Amino acid sequence: MPPFKVFVSNVDRFVCHEVGRFLAQAAIGGTQAEDDEDDEDGEAAPKETYTVVGTLSQPDAAKPKWVSEVVAYDPTQKEESLKETLLGCDAVVWDITPEDEHTIDGCCWAVEMLKDNCESFESTKLFVCISTVLTWAKTRPADPEDTESPVLEEEYKRRRPHPRYRSHADAEKLVLKCGRKTKGKFKSYVTAAGVPYGCGEDVFHYLFRSAWHQTPESLPCFGDGQNVVPTIHATDLAGVVVNIIEGKPDTKYIVAADESRHTLSELTTCIAENLGTGRVKNLSKDDGLTSAAVTRLEHDMLLIDLRIEVAVVKDMNISWIAQTGVVENVQTVIAEYKNTRNLTPLRVCMLGAPAIGKTPYTERLCKHYKLHHVHQQGVIDEAIGRLKASVARLSEPGAEELSSDATTQAEEDRETLDQLSQQMAADGKYEDETVTNWFRDKLKTMQCLNQGYVLEGFPETKDQAEKLFAPGEDAEDQDAPDPLTIPEFVFSLDASDEFLCSRTMQLPEAFVAGTEWTEEGMKTRLADFRKQNDEENEGNVLNYFDFLEIHPYHVDVEGLDGFFEIPSSVPFDFSVLDDGQVMKKIVGIVGAPHNYGPTDEEKRAIERAAKKAAEEEAARVAKETAAKDEAEAELHAERQSKWEEKLSLVKQEESQALEASASPLRTFLMRHVMPTLTQGLVEVSNARPEDPVDFLAEYLFRNNPTPLIN
Repeated sequence: MPPFKVFVSNVDRFVCHEVGRFLAQAAIGGTQAEDDEDDEDGEAAPKETYTVVGTLSQPDAAKPKWVSEVVAYDPTQKEESLKETLLGCDAVVWDITPEDEHTIDGCCWAVEMLKDNCESFESTKLFVCISTVLTWAKTRPADPEDTESPVLEEEYKRRRPHPRYRSHADAEKLVLKCGRKTKGKFKSYVTAAGVPYGCGEDVFHYLFRSAWHQTPESLPCFGDGQNVVPTIHATDLAGVVVNIIEGKPDTKYIVAADESRHTLSELTTCIAENLGTGRVKNLSKDDGLTSAAVTRLEHDMLLIDLRIEVAVVKDMNISWIAQTGVVENVQTVIAEYKNTRNLTPLRVCMLGAPAIGKTPYTERLCKHYKLHHVHQQGVIDEAIGRLKASVARLSEPGAEELSSDATTQAEEDRETLDQLSQQMAADGKYEDETVTNWFRDKLKTMQCLNQGYVLEGFPETKDQAEKLFAPGEDAEDQDAPDPLTIPEFVFSLDASDEFLCSRTMQLPEAFVAGTEWTEEGMKTRLADFRKQNDEENEGNVLNYFDFLEIHPYHVDVEGLDGFFEIPSSVPFDFSVLDDGQVMKKIVGIVGAPHNYGPTDEEKRAIERAAKKAAEEEAARVAKETAAKDEAEAELHAERQSKWEEKLSLVKQEESQALEASASPLRTFLMRHVMPTLTQGLVEVSNARPEDPVDFLAEYLFRNNPTPLIN
């Protein structure tokens, strides 16, 4: 039997990516079979799955591994290669959800082409158009006086689209029209999908991302938030498509939505409470339009207000992921969101002796991985600050309007503050159990649960660790640590006492006076630390982690970084240390970050820094080039001057040589030639012959003082 081949458009986009993935894993006929057929051994027979081919919306997009073939397709042209592919498929799934005219044009062309060629089909072919409930956006109940009553799926012929989605509604009508009067050889369906979510998020991604980052602190809700948003999980939408392909329902227009009727305010609040700070802020609808983080399609979907009663999907055989909607299944949706986008938190514990540099290494690690720095002073200050803020409400204007619960809580916090003040006055520190509980509360904040943390210098003992990471009261295994707060990586920074004492001895005297950083104080602290962390000590916190198979990594700070002198102008600032090797080792163990990477503002800062660096480099190169040109010009001028001096000297020497060589000749001429020649010229002047030259030659011949030599 030949494979059942399904074409899926734009398999790199959110909806069709999930539809195609679902089809590639779904057993053919699985939605229709009531019982699995067993083979002779009683085991379930292997099921054949769908073969998926498709196109990519972006040519450079990666081909999903479950797609057997990607067809090159130019949406601005009607490619013959795509025509052959569509004719060779048993079913075609085309998504027109995006606000893209080429996608709609392609859908219209494909369904008309298949309808025109249906006479040649050997078996029934299906065309499923995935549209959006925005084509229902302006539809009102049949009874105008009952505004709370839902519109019915069967009333699709009177649906009214959002003004920007009229072309989507026209495409839906064409798809339904092409499936009529084809003698059963070609069937076409339209499924208007509610706002899709899950699988890493798409329309709701802005809300999920903002809540995960807790930036802004109050999750934005555009408008008054009372609009009802029909939704459906992307996997459940894929299940609807498979049911259409296998069941070929009589109803050709199907609304794909879950059973929920949640308002935008309910959805936003649910996401904020389970992923963010819990706070929501209503903004105007125009704020959504001007936000660079929200697309026009997302804005329109978030602000749709539609109470719709679905019918067909209720009778389908769907293994629902979230039949009751987002709110009731929010923890599943959040876990899926984090796993899909690899946003699992990183939890690191940094331990080590006093003055070994836990703080600077922790700060660098937090900056690299975008984690939260959890340290004792910060935890204490935050806890005391919360108590003071609570108590301050009693003396603020409007205190009489506080609820009884808020007033009671503020009074209890006042008593707690008084007890803590007495405790600090008596012992100079807070009780160990109190501080541990504050640490515990900090690790359970949404910030640490979302991004993760680096826990610096705490816990110091096994007892503290057991209390800090104790499971909640509702945990099934009370002997196991809390999986949401226990660290994944534990680092122990190691160095010798001599190294640490030498480091602290370089601190300025003014800084050391009255502190524990004196030589004697340091020796006492190191002795206590070594005793507490002795391998034979039952209270050794490293043994606690080792027992849980969270084996600590020992990093030799002294061996990797060596000893670096601390300038006296820097009071105990370890940032002057060259910690490249230490950080390289730690990062190599922890691995890649589990976050979104740089924020938009950080990207802009990186771009500005890169631009500034490029400008500085260009200026440096220009300066060096100018200096080089100037130096070369000076060198050329110097060489030219020297060459001219040498040339002048050569000419002078040549002149002198010429004069020296000409002196004997001059004497000879003056003695033997010039007297006779001069007299001859006088005779020529006196005689003035017709041929002076011949006359002169004759004269010189006759009057030559030297006799001719025969």
